[in-house]
Amino acid sequence: MLPQPFILQLPLELCEKLIIEGQLSRQDMRSLRLTCTAFAAIAKPTLFYNQVVLSRLREDRDEFEKILKYHGLYVQEIVWHGLDLDSWVKCSRLWERLLREAHSSAVLQRVLRDSKLLWIPICWRGRIFPFRGDNTWENMRQAAADWISEQVESMPNMTTLTIKPMPDNQIFGKIVLGAGIGRGYQDHRFDFTIILSVLLQPWCRVRTLNLNTRFRREDIWDARLHLKDSPAFQHLTTINICSNSKKSEFRHRPDSLLAHLKRAKNLRSLKLCFLKNFGGGGGNCYDFHERFLLTDLFKKPKWPHLHSLHIVNGLSFRVGDPLPVYGCLPRLRHLTLDDCCVGYQWINEFRRQQSYSHLESISIRAGGRSSDMNLLPEARILAFLKNEVADLGVGPETGRLIVTDFKKPLCQLCSA
Repeated sequence: MLPQPFILQLPLELCEKLIIEGQLSRQDMRSLRLTCTAFAAIAKPTLFYNQVVLSRLREDRDEFEKILKYHGLYVQEIVWHGLDLDSWVKCSRLWERLLREAHSSAVLQRVLRDSKLLWIPICWRGRIFPFRGDNTWENMRQAAADWISEQVESMPNMTTLTIKPMPDNQIFGKIVLGAGIGRGYQDHRFDFTIILSVLLQPWCRVRTLNLNTRFRREDIWDARLHLKDSPAFQHLTTINICSNSKKSEFRHRPDSLLAHLKRAKNLRSLKLCFLKNFGGGGGNCYDFHERFLLTDLFKKPKWPHLHSLHIVNGLSFRVGDPLPVYGCLPRLRHLTLDDCCVGYQWINEFRRQQSYSHLESISIRAGGRSSDMNLLPEARILAFLKNEVADLGVGPETGRLIVTDFKKPLCQLCSA
């Protein structure tokens, strides 16, 4: 009788090191999982490197290159952690705060000029660029984006691109600053340079784009793109955007993100998450900017395949808002509205226009219970929209909001 095979008792940390740093083939992976208890629980080796993080920190780039060299075939998603150092240099208030929070100004100056820490350095030839529109800085930004896009060619299974803020505890490689310093300070120009450089590559297979762009300085919808960049969005099937809103009048431009988004002809799923209660006083569910933005977005959109729409904190579904535009979405099957202040007249208007007769599900959720809300079953709202029942169960005289659930899950992209 053959003896029992020897079972290796390797710690999980060592298993991760073997996977990421070792040049292991699929056969090696399979054999190792059969002989190591730590690997036995791993269904697929892609557990460790299906999602790869990249940022302006050199340690992230080194890790990225290491995984890409041996396991680029398994990478399915790139997550870019945005970090806009030049905005701190340009803003005297932020710069003074950095000096106060840093252990010393000398340490901070070294960090900003340390090529071993930052692979996209803030300085060039010994000087910092404090001026907006510097061509050299723009060239550096484009060079970094080109480098990232070149790596996509060695990741044939990479289908998701995510842009999000760098976590506070990772800023400067945990060397200088504590938490709460850099949240939200990013440069949408750099992020969009990355996005377009990747999506415009002929070998790009990205179909899902996630944008968590909670900028404090600028609004994502004001980002100007070139008309020649429109093809970058045409192959996307899923787009999720978490954005800040500025308290200003929205103006449509042919080179805006909104215009490019409307040209995403293969879009099947769209989620828009706005900053909660921005521009409103207290619980006011009205925002000038978002109302016009949504109205323009859904005015003659070229989305013949859109079947899922999710809006968070839209603040634009108040009684009387002119939004008869959803009738332009003939294939929409699933509608989710979180904290969007939906009233009886809004539902009745779309019932009258038969704009939602093709819906299969509708979720109207609120972040908390309120006496100003009526809880109605989803099935009854669907039946009312399809003229299967004549009475919704509540009338317009109450003026109360309508929800199907008092529990609204956190946004997986921005946790709002």
